[in-house]
Amino acid sequence: MSALLKNKKFAYLGALICTLLWGTAYPAIKLSYSLMSIPENDIASKLVFAGIRFAAGGIMVYIIGCAINKKPLKISRTDALPIILLGVIQIALQYLFSYIGVGYTTASSTSIITACLSFFVVLLAPIFFKSDKLTVMKIAGCVIGFAGVIIINLSGISEFSFSFSGEGFVFISTFCGAAGNLITKAVMKNRNPIKITAFQLGLGGLILLLTGILLGGKIDLSLPINILAVLYLGVVSAVSFALWTAILMYQPVSKISVFNLLIPVLGTIFSGIFLGENVFNLQNLASLLLVCFGIVLVNLELKGKSSNFMKIKGIIFDMDGVLLDSEKLYVRFWCEAANQCGYKMEKRHALSIRSMARPFAIEKLKGYFGQDFDYFKVHDKRIELMDKYIDENGIETKSGALETLKYLKENGYKVALATATGIERTEKYLKQAGLYEYFDKIVCASMVKKGKPEPDIYIKAAELLGLSPNECMAVEDSPNGVKSASSAGCVTVMIPDLDLPDEETRKMTFAVAESLFEIPKVLKRI
Repeated sequence: MSALLKNKKFAYLGALICTLLWGTAYPAIKLSYSLMSIPENDIASKLVFAGIRFAAGGIMVYIIGCAINKKPLKISRTDALPIILLGVIQIALQYLFSYIGVGYTTASSTSIITACLSFFVVLLAPIFFKSDKLTVMKIAGCVIGFAGVIIINLSGISEFSFSFSGEGFVFISTFCGAAGNLITKAVMKNRNPIKITAFQLGLGGLILLLTGILLGGKIDLSLPINILAVLYLGVVSAVSFALWTAILMYQPVSKISVFNLLIPVLGTIFSGIFLGENVFNLQNLASLLLVCFGIVLVNLELKGKSSNFMKIKGIIFDMDGVLLDSEKLYVRFWCEAANQCGYKMEKRHALSIRSMARPFAIEKLKGYFGQDFDYFKVHDKRIELMDKYIDENGIETKSGALETLKYLKENGYKVALATATGIERTEKYLKQAGLYEYFDKIVCASMVKKGKPEPDIYIKAAELLGLSPNECMAVEDSPNGVKSASSAGCVTVMIPDLDLPDEETRKMTFAVAESLFEIPKVLKRI
């Protein structure tokens, strides 16, 4: 599933499905209020309705999660804070302020203020996530999409005014929604999105329900049609929040959150379809087209040119296979060591763990050779064989390594190394090759929580250089390394060593070069 969520096309389709579902909630909620005879100004009963809706969604996600995991979902100590933050901010506070504010303002004002969510996320994302870059295209896309929301509400703009309990509360609600997106991106790494969504919806729904009851709210669930209405909205919440949360785990929050601009437009269109409202006109069509165009601009990646605001100030190199001609030695001695230890390792097995941090390599190799595979025994034997070979024969540099490093230092670039090799052997190899003096910083996999293919090592290297990742160009030779650098937000250049990049790897690169001699030319293109 993670592979699908990392695919941009699937992620965008998923985000569209979420906004379609949230769009259907507009007429469904209006219809439910009518069926249950909830007056427009009865905020307490609306909160009860919302609480039951979200709690029902949480229960649905929980049941699905238990079925998938084949055991009950349990909250760990580390899950508690993310669940509380999302349940309180993204569900309880967002919808509490929304329901109160909507009662004191117009539908047009609500749609326009709610559309600001995308602006908040696009502007705030670069502050919290260095890999989520602020670009001209993102700003232009938000402005154009926002214009689409304005157009669909032209008839109500003349009525726009401001009161804290009306427009002010809707604004706070929108900010809570934006904060919820940012929190989701920040806390969901390596967590189960189904579990977090289940308890998030349950907690938020419970808070809204209790608040509504304390304020004297109540709803009529005596009729089957009323129960079906609540269940449908529960399904909408369950599917959309679970899918949205999962997508944000793997995609830039700004590029996904901009899809929220579709919600008020789709809500208007679905209201026309299901409630017979007259919405099929040129004004609404123009609105939809502008919003869609805005979303495309935010997600547009220009080929052949960098979309970064910032000039490249630092270069971060992988070591083995990029600067040192050592990758072939790793492959050779992994195979020799494994075979001496009783495992029939082939070249393809060794290639698959190139530049991969130890925990991921262990998991990968156990997948090949079984859970009893003695990684550390093979690893230590590989080091013994490789060190012996290097002591006897020396270590070769890749063509252009010294010339490129000299060029970078002479032209004022900061230079760092991001390698899966341990610090002692890294320093030893670089000194033997005469390259050590050209590096401002060295980061090894042991210095970060997660090594390649996760982005941590490149984020750390950029940080030590005093730069953001989008001010750095990364030079890699393996798919795992390219994925790490690209995910961090670096302008990534691949110089293939032992095999050529596949289509998925190429998409993550700014350029694929033949040798280090091409690095100055690539820099001039950025």
